[in-house]
Parts: sequence; C-alpha cells; structure tokens
Amino acid sequence: MHADIISFQLAATRIGYSSAAAYVARRRSIFPIRVRQIGSKLVCFESDLQEYLRTGTSQAHLSVPALKKIVEVKAGRPTKRESLEAARKGLTVPQLRAQAKAGV
Repeated sequence: MHADIISFQLAATRIGYSSAAAYVARRRSIFPIRVRQIGSKLVCFESDLQEYLRTGTSQAHLSVPALKKIVEVKAGRPTKRESLEAARKGLTVPQLRAQAKAGV
C-alpha cells in the first residue's frame, strides 16, 4: 500500500471521530476529509488529511458518495407508523403503499 494512503478509520481517529461517528458523517456527506474507494476499501490520502488539519476546509463534496439503502415496501401487517400516516392522509394502508411505490 502506498505510504500516502491511510485507512478511513485511521483518518477518522486522527481528527477525533469515533468509528461509528465517522461512518454516520460519511453517509450524511459531512465527513470533512475526502474519502476515496479502492476496490471495496474506503481510504483517505495523507495529503488530504494534512490539508484539512492545516486549513480546516471541508473536502466532503469531493468524496465518493455513500451507497444509499433501498427500503422496499413490505407486504403484510402494517406498522404503527404506516397506519397513522394512512389515517392522517385519509387513505387505507394498501393505498398508502401503492402511492409510496409509485413515488407520489
């Protein structure tokens, strides 16, 4: 591995983030150091870390975007949230689910 490449976890630790907080910040696109992906590994460059420490300017907009979880609407018994939301909109749960699936 090139000396200029450090792991995402190490970069997070060096700027005071816990591992969990770093992954949450990355998912929200607010992790301040540019994150790159090499294969399946998340890495940062030492030069990006040093630049952030020197200037304090966020590089989040340059990072590889985090994968978004795709939440599918499940068939079966409705959740309490679904029931309340359907009632608030004056719909049945199947109608609410159909709207969600259609992207309305």
